[in-house]
Amino acid sequence: MENYFDKQLLAIERELVGLKTSSLKSAAAVETIADSVNLSLPLQLNGAGTVASASKLYKIVIQGNELIMPTTDWHFGDVTQYPQNSTRRAYCQLGRTSGGDMLLQVVVRGDDNDVTTLKNGGSVSLSVELTVRCTGTFTLEAYP
Repeated sequence: MENYFDKQLLAIERELVGLKTSSLKSAAAVETIADSVNLSLPLQLNGAGTVASASKLYKIVIQGNELIMPTTDWHFGDVTQYPQNSTRRAYCQLGRTSGGDMLLQVVVRGDDNDVTTLKNGGSVSLSVELTVRCTGTFTLEAYP
């Protein structure tokens, strides 16, 4: 019985040494390629005149099954404001065309002050920096 425990302790010791000396493996260690685009999107009112928004479409051309992560340099304005449409926001949506091409839509929404400005005949543009990271080479093209 004593021999059995000695063997088990040696096996655990070998496993610990192996874990300590193995190379670090993490999702953070994956190399990515990044491309950034500065956008200035003019807001427009919806049909009811209650929401001010704008969007821009991009086509992302990849070589295979690369992973894509689009982000903007800001996501929300003052999140302490209530109700929901009293703060500006920006977000990205990924999708595909019927032909299988990857699409990226950048959407910005204005706040109540932007809606009022547009109703009074003014203009409002929101600026956002879009950054796309990919695990392989890709091209980012404006989509009509």
